Amino acid sequence: MEVFFFGLHPDLTEKRLSKYLAEKFRPFGINHFQCEKKRRGNSATAIILDAVNGERFLQAYTVQGGKLVLEKPFRCNRSRYAVDPIKLRCLEKKVIDQAKKTVKVGQGPPTVKQFVGSSISCGTWDYLGSNLTFLPQFMMVRPLRVYFGRKQLVIMVDRIQKSLGQSELRFDIDYSSIQSLTCADTRDSAITLTLYNSPKFYKIPPREGQSASEVDELTRLFRNTLGKSPRPGPSLRPPKRIRTSGLDHKHASVAGRCYVYQLKLSLDHVQAIRALLHRKTFLPDIANWPFRVTPVPQPGTTMTLDHLVRFLEHSCYNLEFAVKFQLQRLAQNSYLLPHIVLRLIPTVIDYHKKCGFEATVNALQQMSKEIPYAGPESEAKMFTVKALGCLLTEQNESNDIISPFTLVRRYSHLVLIHRARVTPTTIHLEGPCLETKNSVLDIYSQFALSHFLRVSFQDENGEPLKFENNVELTEIHGSVFKRILDSGIEIAGQTFKFLGFSHSSLREQACWFCAAFIKDGSLEFGQKLINKLGDFSAIRSPARCAARIGQAFTDLNDNVPLGRTSVIQVSDIERNGRCFSDGCSTASEAVFRKLWQNYKPGKAKPTLFQIRYGAEIGVKGMISLDKRLRGEVLHVRPSQEKFPSDREMLGICGAARRPLPFYLNRPMIKILEDLGVPISTFMSLQTEAMAELKAIAHSPVNAATFIEIHDIAKSSNLAWLMRELYYMGVPVLEDHFLWSAVELVLIMRLRDLKYRGRIPVEDGATLFGVMDETGILAEGDVYCPLTNADIIKGRVTVTRSPVMHPGDIQYAQAVDVPADSPLKDLHNCIVFSQHGNRDLPSQLSGGDLDGDIFNVLADSRLHPPKTFPPADYPRPKPIDIQRLVETADITGFFIDFMSNDHLGRISNLHLQLADRLLRGTESSECLLLAEMHSTAVDFSKTGIPVSMEKCPRGGREKPDFMAPGPRIIVSDGIPTVETDDSRGLYHDNEDDVLDELDDSFKPQYYNSHKALGQLFRAVDEQKILADVQSGKRRGSSAERNALTAVLQYARKKTQGITWEHLRDWASDIKEQYENAVSDMMFANSLDPRKPLSEIEVFVGHIMGRDGGGGSSRAREMSRALREQFQELVEYTIECILKDENEEFTEEALERSLACLAVATETVTAARPRLGKLESFGYLAGTICLRQVKRFSKDGF
Repeated sequence: MEVFFFGLHPDLTEKRLSKYLAEKFRPFGINHFQCEKKRRGNSATAIILDAVNGERFLQAYTVQGGKLVLEKPFRCNRSRYAVDPIKLRCLEKKVIDQAKKTVKVGQGPPTVKQFVGSSISCGTWDYLGSNLTFLPQFMMVRPLRVYFGRKQLVIMVDRIQKSLGQSELRFDIDYSSIQSLTCADTRDSAITLTLYNSPKFYKIPPREGQSASEVDELTRLFRNTLGKSPRPGPSLRPPKRIRTSGLDHKHASVAGRCYVYQLKLSLDHVQAIRALLHRKTFLPDIANWPFRVTPVPQPGTTMTLDHLVRFLEHSCYNLEFAVKFQLQRLAQNSYLLPHIVLRLIPTVIDYHKKCGFEATVNALQQMSKEIPYAGPESEAKMFTVKALGCLLTEQNESNDIISPFTLVRRYSHLVLIHRARVTPTTIHLEGPCLETKNSVLDIYSQFALSHFLRVSFQDENGEPLKFENNVELTEIHGSVFKRILDSGIEIAGQTFKFLGFSHSSLREQACWFCAAFIKDGSLEFGQKLINKLGDFSAIRSPARCAARIGQAFTDLNDNVPLGRTSVIQVSDIERNGRCFSDGCSTASEAVFRKLWQNYKPGKAKPTLFQIRYGAEIGVKGMISLDKRLRGEVLHVRPSQEKFPSDREMLGICGAARRPLPFYLNRPMIKILEDLGVPISTFMSLQTEAMAELKAIAHSPVNAATFIEIHDIAKSSNLAWLMRELYYMGVPVLEDHFLWSAVELVLIMRLRDLKYRGRIPVEDGATLFGVMDETGILAEGDVYCPLTNADIIKGRVTVTRSPVMHPGDIQYAQAVDVPADSPLKDLHNCIVFSQHGNRDLPSQLSGGDLDGDIFNVLADSRLHPPKTFPPADYPRPKPIDIQRLVETADITGFFIDFMSNDHLGRISNLHLQLADRLLRGTESSECLLLAEMHSTAVDFSKTGIPVSMEKCPRGGREKPDFMAPGPRIIVSDGIPTVETDDSRGLYHDNEDDVLDELDDSFKPQYYNSHKALGQLFRAVDEQKILADVQSGKRRGSSAERNALTAVLQYARKKTQGITWEHLRDWASDIKEQYENAVSDMMFANSLDPRKPLSEIEVFVGHIMGRDGGGGSSRAREMSRALREQFQELVEYTIECILKDENEEFTEEALERSLACLAVATETVTAARPRLGKLESFGYLAGTICLRQVKRFSKDGF
């Protein structure tokens, strides 16, 4: 039943009302209810699960005259409306979920939930002699309130008495960012926190209508409560928080590099916090460690980062920029204090003279990973110039056989660049990192490392700066980030200014900066480089201009020269205002031979390439092979022409090397369900996928087959190694490292199924699309040639992600073409007809043929009994500023896009409403959201943000499949599912102590009866993993059974072969391979101060910090990681098997034996923050096994 309450104070919070009603309901046996009150409303409702006891309550407070008073009297009666069934299901699910949890016996909730303090200091750890010392750089004496929530620590800094207009301050510290908690001794009333990164800072302006006396009364009230939750009175509703760079202007100047915070509390509250933290393992206990506090800076410690930068600019002119970058990075990223870096410079200069530029850069980069964090767990002697100098020289005891510099020389499509990560509080410097070339970096590759900078804008934890309810981000976007975009970034005396961004980097909130340089006697700088790319003067839209310039920043796999005489203009195929050839054309076999030679695709030569070309016209799109064309011929259509350019290079952005597998996803499943596909079909497909997953945990052959089919760890030949070990009788799944790899694969696929609905469908493919140039295909026909002359035939459904509109899935007839048709030369693509009233690609989520990939589904079980008319949205015209677009206009658009990119919110709301509403995706609300999604997609090209004012309301009720899942923790190479994330520090079924502070409406979840809900609940990942793990005996990392067996086998098969003289050489290879892997572990982590695990690099999958299916950024970074690791593995194999002339060496077998022996028998120390690296042994084992088999066969 539902009870209606009216006459409430408008500023009364829902949280406080719920607590009050719980007290009133309890005498009537009402333990389960859900209260809902709108902000600033004077009424509320409460859904009561027990209707009988609800009637008793109403009788007492309506008929019998019971009084309800909270700030003011209010009344209640039975609601006139029936209970919303979705809200009732939310309450029922909440009760069931709570019943599954158990409160720990003997651990009642602590009574103190708010801790009061008097001041806060921010600074760094240093050492005076051998004494650990806290050096405050900032101090604020104001009343504090400290709260320990479920996932974060919140410190509120209250206004001081008689201060008019002063803002309340707040900063949030994620528990995952806390390195240590320290007190000087047991009598210390100050807690010192050492963090990995900066907190989030907010200011809360005075509440509207609040007088100074009310502020003073509030402060007095908080001081007097000493731990009791404040009771908000009139006008005490939390106002909108404003995200800032620090507590005030002075603090903002140091917050980005000072990660030590000291909270001055009362001694009894420190003791209470000790007891509180002792209850949970996810937070460190408070350690007692004697240290000093030095409020006055000591001689020799006053150098600031600015002083160091000036010194690097004016006094280190003999050092290359990349070396100075590393020195500034040590201080700017807080690895070392600036005064320590200054004293280290002479040692670096000596090292540079002895070992050279590349070795110095490598050594400094490697050294930064091994410098311990200053603090209670580190000794003073670790930070002396002598100790740091030894750490530096230890980095280059081996030859630079494998280093980023050698990889760049080996792969023509790669360059080395530096990166900067801009956060609300600071700028972190990273690199040098491997980067795929784009058109700009291809032209100026010799200046890439010294004068180009990839800049990303992120939150402190490495994630994008996300929308937060009731939080204003204008000050960060419009002030901090915009200032960097307009003023640039200064590094070691060079100022890097904004240059441009690609379409993909815009969505990643990243762009390119450039510092001026001299080339061929001419000064080159940002705007001049842009002008050389092409003529953009006719474009009057900042968004469109940025998109056109951004084509030059698209990643290129390679470039081939192609003169403008080879370019022939051809017309587009247009009808009814539709362009059937939008973005695609053809090229001759001679052009494709050039592309094949540079792209090195192997046996399967792609017959479609996604290209960029810049001779007279900047061209973007797809080209397909047309053997009818003679000589070097490239056809170009108007739909491919983007801007005038005079560069005669054909760049490769992608290729149709093979058909990609087909996977369902959540939006696609929902639309197919609404179009009539039965739920049982999806359940059956998921059951098949689950059976395949479970099988990989019980058989090495099954695991190897699965890994091979899904291209997992392809570069390291993991699948081949597992099969060979199995045939040798080695217990593969008892090997620690190999089982960890299999387990991670199992977890990532389980998560794809459960949290993304990513169900594989064997009878389907994902393909690049082009138009039929011959005109042979009739309207509604498609031609889908795959590898090995396979052709999809029959009725198929065709779609393209993301699907939002029910008309985004359409039928087509897949046909064959005559044997003499030019289309027979194509493979791994879908060819669309050029006939009909409307082209099919535009009907599928507004697709075109300039590089879009399409899903072709031949499985008749997934053919819906009906289709929906496709969407036909008018194309919005880009914003026209009626003048030449300037750099400031483009940076302004970049900020506008960051502030107004609502794609994620719209997609989630669409999924939420599609499950709840009767007509699902065909409802008016979902159709509106689909149109808004289309506008949001076009925002990057039009500059027109989607208006969220017309957005349907989603409410707080969400289906269970949208609830966040537990995180995956990878520790010691072992992936495990985090335990119940809802448990806080107080007791299991508590509400978060921050709920009332934030006054946020938490989502309520119900069990969805639709397909996605049933699929979600059918995957019990924790049970599956527990079953799999219970049946396995994992070998310890020290055992490494598989490698020992491989070495014994190899020695037995190669008796008489001498390889001991190669041990030192093999040790060098191993060390430098592991250096490169450690680089990837840091560079590809979402938080560079917390590296990935080696198993994540080896498998090529970043688990991330988000629960469920992980973030889109983690998936994008995983793709880049796989490419980097593949290049490292390929080069390492060549180093082992080939000589300096890149010819196969006669000592290939001996070298592989030496590498395997070194990896297996040599005891290697664990690396700081990384642990012991193991993957080299498995790579060496694979190489060695292949060489031994060749030796046994050929007897060379």
